[in-house]
Amino acid sequence: MNEAGWQTFKQHIDARLRSIQTPWKIIQHRDGLDLSSLDRHAVEQFPNANGPADCAFFANCGGSAKTKQVSAELHLLVTQLNEGVAA
Repeated sequence: MNEAGWQTFKQHIDARLRSIQTPWKIIQHRDGLDLSSLDRHAVEQFPNANGPADCAFFANCGGSAKTKQVSAELHLLVTQLNEGVAA
């Protein structure tokens, strides 16, 4: 995907994350970031074994109801993005 395509894709992701009933915060990864303090955060350029991931999602799901809600939100986001990419 070229840079312009990536920026358009990122704008769609950011808009969808911010439109969820309890919006997600979108932040850049930085050294020393305390992952345990993150709740409903999308961390851009998150490092992993294969190089930086475009986005990693972190939620503090203190109970099963919240876990189900966060899981449903992310599932819907991925489904909508896949449909948009396929269109």
